[in-house]
Parts: sequence; structure tokens; C-alpha cells
Amino acid sequence: MNTLQRIFRKIKQLSFWFFYKKTFRFLSKSVLFNSPFRIDGSCGISINDNTSFQSGVWLYCRGINNINANLTIGKSSVFGYNNHITCVRNVSIGNFVLTANNVYISDNIHGYEDITRPIIQQPVKFKKAVSIGDGAWIGENVSIIGARIQWLAQTQ
Repeated sequence: MNTLQRIFRKIKQLSFWFFYKKTFRFLSKSVLFNSPFRIDGSCGISINDNTSFQSGVWLYCRGINNINANLTIGKSSVFGYNNHITCVRNVSIGNFVLTANNVYISDNIHGYEDITRPIIQQPVKFKKAVSIGDGAWIGENVSIIGARIQWLAQTQ
């Protein structure tokens, strides 16, 4: 990356931080969102240092049943194109996490118990908290729903 690109990136990061910092639970100055992006429920989202998001990311963090949602993303993580992260209670993503494109991470599902009603008309339900550990790699087109992912370093 040449000097001009680094300057442009820093201006982009600081501009985003300046305009959005008060809407997030926590937002580091060094977070980078590439346009277009969508963020719903930023008051429940914390994003730490040097984390970046490619175009098409959608972060959704809204509680259900009067329970607040909490989406936490660690430092130095990189999210690929068209990643969607939805949280109705608790999603925690560690440090140095890398995702490919088209990754879906969620702690919830749509209900489907009433077979007389379309899924879209049934309530959203908390499935299980999501925890993605430090250093994890999530490949292309992966869906993670109510799971714990942990990277285990191999020792020699």
C-alpha cells in the first residue's frame, strides 16, 4: 500500500469514527467499513482496533423479548464481502479472526413450529450464543448458528 492509499484509508477510518462513534457501544478509531454496508442496532455493538469489513457487510444487533443484544468483535479481525452477522442476545467474535466472503453468523433462527403459517410470519427465536475464538478462520459460504468455534494451535 503506497503512502497516498494509507492516508486515504486513515481519513476514511477517522471520518467513520467521527460520525458514528456515539451510536455504537464502543467503536475504535481504527475500524474500517468499505461501502456499501448496513448497520442495525449499533448501540449494542462493540468493535475493537484494526478491524475491517469489506463491502456488503450487514451487522444486525437487536434484542428480543425485552433482553438486550450484545455483539462484540475483537481487534485485528477481517471480514470478507457480503458477511452478515445477526445478534438477538449474544455474539462474540475474538481477535485476529478472518472470514471469507458470504459468511453468515447468527445466534437466532425463525420459528417454524406452526406449519399453518409462513416462516416469515413466525417469531425470531434465540438459538444459542455464538462464540468465535481468537485466530479462527471461517471459509467461504459458511453459516454459523448458535455455535462455538475455537482455533486450536498445533504444538510440535
